[in-house]
Amino acid sequence: MRYILIILVFLSVGANAQMVIKAHANYRPYASPAANLLLDDYPNAAAAYSLRKLDKDYAGNCIRVRRSNDNAESDIGFTSSGDLDTATLKTFVGANNGLVVRWYDQSGSARDASQSTAANQPRIVNAGVVERQNNKVAVVYDGSNDVMTVSSFNNNALSLYIVFSRATGAQLGTTILRKGLTTNVSLEFGLRNNITTNVLEGFASTGAATVLSSTSPNALGGNQIRLGILIFDNSNVKVGLDNNALVSSALSGNLFQGTAPLIIGGLSDDAGTTFVGSWEGRISELIIYGTDKTSDNTNIKTNINTHYGIY
Repeated sequence: MRYILIILVFLSVGANAQMVIKAHANYRPYASPAANLLLDDYPNAAAAYSLRKLDKDYAGNCIRVRRSNDNAESDIGFTSSGDLDTATLKTFVGANNGLVVRWYDQSGSARDASQSTAANQPRIVNAGVVERQNNKVAVVYDGSNDVMTVSSFNNNALSLYIVFSRATGAQLGTTILRKGLTTNVSLEFGLRNNITTNVLEGFASTGAATVLSSTSPNALGGNQIRLGILIFDNSNVKVGLDNNALVSSALSGNLFQGTAPLIIGGLSDDAGTTFVGSWEGRISELIIYGTDKTSDNTNIKTNINTHYGIY
């Protein structure tokens, strides 16, 4: 067997000598793809709101913000690392307050959360300081009348993940989010803290006199970041808190018909003018699937916890 060793030797003489390597005309340098984000690994959400990027291919903005001094509005996007662009946010708001007019849906469903009434808009900048929980940016709800509205979900199953905290000393029995208004209580579901024990409670009603609920094992401490989970499979109501196991209650009937919107931050009447049990605390992320995600629950929780450091 013959071996041929070919050695190419380039000799250059002088300080200005150069060696030039020309690539083929069709050559393109390899660029590794961006790492998958939550919605890349667990797609097909019905709605997704977050102050971090959830889909690596999402090209839209994060939130639309109104500044308090002159009511000017501006869209705020993400940094190259996928976080809310707080530098642009602070430049726009200055030493004023920044209020959230619209929270853009990253799921591709075009189901933005919105609030056009200035007095009811939750806050993201307080006198020039960006609001945070656990060092992550958060939207603050005042416990009085701050709510955002999302168009109705009509699904036979639902899985909901929310990153939130309750303000220290906040009223008990308040609602983090709810579908089903005062004249539509037979088609409602939501998350709230129990009025006596202050645990997280997922609830659902298939009739005016029937409220089915599941209750988490731990009380909600003040200013403590938590992960709330609410899952319906049209047979059960399941609620989870942080890394605890899901707690289930039986459910009969279809909750997911009707035109009532989802209210983030509390409950309002049909006209959106009267507020009952509004949330006082912070929300950083809300992801809703129109399917039962029990089988993916552990992995979805892990992704959220890795970013927010909840448990």
